[in-house]
Amino acid sequence: MITNIEPMDGVNLEQGLRNTGDSVKVYTRLLANFFISCPDYHQQLQAAIQENKPEQIRRVIHKLYGVSELLGVELIARDCSFLLSNPQTQAENQLLMESKLSNLLLHLDRIYMQNQDKIQIWNKR
Repeated sequence: MITNIEPMDGVNLEQGLRNTGDSVKVYTRLLANFFISCPDYHQQLQAAIQENKPEQIRRVIHKLYGVSELLGVELIARDCSFLLSNPQTQAENQLLMESKLSNLLLHLDRIYMQNQDKIQIWNKR
């Protein structure tokens, strides 16, 4: 049980801490950096969507999945996993894929906004 980190919706703190060597300092620093990078991921995905570049979308999602899985950010990892495991080219999946991608973008925004205070505290450690 982690006692010095406040629980967060969509984040499995124990998994993330375990994956980062059980160092609270390392984990919180990496998690803060992830939260800070959420708007960048959002921008990269938006640009790739607008430019209709499915391979670029897939690359960004894959990178985002790896980082979120490592840090236990299950909310983001689940969205990414779904998007990576379903073919984006099938017409019948297009609406579902667009919906899941929209959810991912909303989750990135939400997780960034909800954790602004933690980012400032953790970056001072």
